[in-house]
Parts: sequence; C-alpha cells; structure tokens
Amino acid sequence: GVQPFGGEGKSGTGPKAGGPLYLKRLQKNPTIAFSGNPIYEKQAPVALDAFTVWAKTHGHTEVATLAEHYARQNPYKMSMLLPGPTGETNTLAFAARGRIFCAAKDLATLLNQIAATLATGNTAVLEPTTRALLPQDLPALVLSSLTTASVADAHAQIALLARDVAASYKLEFAAQTGAIVCIVECDAQTELPLWRLVAERALCVNTTAAGGNASLMSLQS
Repeated sequence: GVQPFGGEGKSGTGPKAGGPLYLKRLQKNPTIAFSGNPIYEKQAPVALDAFTVWAKTHGHTEVATLAEHYARQNPYKMSMLLPGPTGETNTLAFAARGRIFCAAKDLATLLNQIAATLATGNTAVLEPTTRALLPQDLPALVLSSLTTASVADAHAQIALLARDVAASYKLEFAAQTGAIVCIVECDAQTELPLWRLVAERALCVNTTAAGGNASLMSLQS
C-alpha cells in the first residue's frame, strides 16, 4: 500500500506492485477492504442508475440488487492517500479500463456483466450472439454504453465470460497478439470483482530531495 508502481496496457495488465490490490490479485477469492484515506465523493454512474431502475421495474430483482451493491462498493473514480514513509505524497486513483468484452448464453448472466461494466464507467463490448439476448426496451443511457464486436475486433482489456462459454473464448483470446486480456468467469448470481475492471493510477510527489521545500526545485532567472 505504499508508492505503487507498474505500467498500464501492454506493460501491465493487473494491479500495480505495492498497491492495495496487489496481493489480492494472487488470491482465489479475495475480500477487498481498501486501506488508506479516501479523498473522493462517491457517485454512481448515471447509466447504472438508469439500469437499476429498469431492472427493478422489469422483474430482474436479483440483478437490481447486485447493481445497487455495485453502486455502493465500486472503486471507480475513487482516490486515496497512501503512506509516504520518506516524506513523499502518494495518491492512488481508480479509472475505467475502457472496453470490457462480455459473452453469455442467458440474459441474467449478461445483465450482471452489464451492471458491473456500467458501475466501473466502462463500455460493454458484446459478442454478436450475446447481443441478441438483450431486451429491446433498455434505457438509452444503457444502450449508449454498449457496443458489439467479435473477439478479434473487441480491443478489450478484460473479458467477462459466462462459465458455460468460457473455454472456447479463452482459446481465442490466447491466440491473439498484443496485450494479455484478463479473463473473469461469472454467472448470474455471483458478485463480480469490480476492482478487476478498473485501472490503478498512482501519483508520487516527492520534495524530500529539496528538503521538503518545493520552491527550491524551480528555476529562477
């Protein structure tokens, strides 16, 4: 939890070394409890609110409950101050990863995938046969956060795969060149790990080399 470091994209596909999520990435079923000092005001994405209302009014009570939980627990746009043992200021922020590939055979699992994607500010990239499962009356705000593409054209950093279709898609993603796509298997009832769907961005401000006086680091004419 001190001064996280590591790349993003091709140079880093998971939590940053030294960050609060690093050891969790190595556990099978981790429980996330963020340490540090949060310095943000949490607000669920508007598209997630629209999705939750739609789910409640259309009989999808289980996914509505999950969506409400995601709204409370998601780290999207969260910032926190981490310890600075040598006097530096370390700030960690969580941002959307971008495109999340989703594949499922049943609507309930797909709706869970969409809820998690919306909660983290990402775009859901639906495999064409998966897209055919979508109801026609989804809110416009939700539809604007969805797109359709095959594995080859997904350009996704994360893939949410229903357990009954995961095997074949894993082979397709493994055959691709470029950045490794992280795979998360899921079903309709299981809470998705939202921390896997966000990127960690760390900022370290260190003035200790100048005795803590930042003005000594500026040039004077």
